[in-house]
Amino acid sequence: MNENINENQNIEVNTTNTAWAEIVDKLLSLIKEREAEILRLRFGLDGEEQTLESIGQKMGITRERVRQIENNARRGVKTSKEFESIITPVKSKIIETLDKSGGVVARSRLAKALLLEEEIEKNRKFLEFLIDNFIDEVKDVKHEAFLEGYYLTDENLQLAAELIAETKKMVAERNDIIKEDELLAAMKKLPSYEKNKMKIEKVIGQDEKHFDDILLAYLELARDLDKTPFNQWGITDWRAIKPKRVNDKIKLILDWYKKPMHFREITDKINQAFKNDKPSHHATVHNDLISDDRFVLIGRGQYALKDWGYKEGTAADLAFEVLKEAGQPLNRAEIIARVQKLRTVKPNTVALALNNDARFEKMTGGLYKIK
Repeated sequence: MNENINENQNIEVNTTNTAWAEIVDKLLSLIKEREAEILRLRFGLDGEEQTLESIGQKMGITRERVRQIENNARRGVKTSKEFESIITPVKSKIIETLDKSGGVVARSRLAKALLLEEEIEKNRKFLEFLIDNFIDEVKDVKHEAFLEGYYLTDENLQLAAELIAETKKMVAERNDIIKEDELLAAMKKLPSYEKNKMKIEKVIGQDEKHFDDILLAYLELARDLDKTPFNQWGITDWRAIKPKRVNDKIKLILDWYKKPMHFREITDKINQAFKNDKPSHHATVHNDLISDDRFVLIGRGQYALKDWGYKEGTAADLAFEVLKEAGQPLNRAEIIARVQKLRTVKPNTVALALNNDARFEKMTGGLYKIK
């Protein structure tokens, strides 16, 4: 065996990545070097995860022998007299964090709670190695409604499943994305909450902020629910939730900011919101704005959603439409004001159209009508 390290009681467990890697090292120091190497290779602690087959080829043994050594290694760690002193502070921290999330949490959320943000991807494997192999109280979530996660008790899991099932039904019937704060408020009125009120308060207490945190933990674990970069929730396969094309992203941006925008600004907002996607380019966004009839050009490079009531056409065309809809003569100021509600256009441009277009006739008193 490797030399045992006995200052185990002094291990500090917090959101520092070095502590978690150090704890793994201490556990693996309790077994033979060959056993420790196989665990490191199998779980990718020093690189990529490797198969039984690849490890066997590397060590000149059968894949079945690798499996036997792996099982013996885990057993050796657990039966070591130093095991409990190393694992106890780790176990307490993980269970405490899980409990604060309602006893059910996505793997990614637990990693964010226990690891430094900038090192999550690099060090998450150490945390999951400890949980998956040496903390029996924490179980893997294996439920059709949920993504990969952990849970403490069947009661925790069942409660989360009931709430998520009703939430999914509610969101689907609404048939539109919903802001996060509105969704949390609606979840608190679900029949499953009323039915299980005492159980819920037993799990999460009566702290309103704590309740919101736990509901968010349940939502992040849900397989069929997801959110936009602006914390609007919906069904995972909705185009608003998982935009498949640039024009879907454009729609989401305009919907969120609720104002006309220049195509360059729209491009920048897309790239800010979808940082992990392939960057969008100004020309691509501009082409999609032109080709998609959900969007309308209302000024030089300025676009809006057609649903907002904006119209295409020249200033003269819009002035004609305004007078036709009014059904009576209007003065120049009234026409300009109404045209500007349909698209962005300078007052002088509308005035010139009224004076130069043969479709309009100027009356006494400064009124205009359609000939």
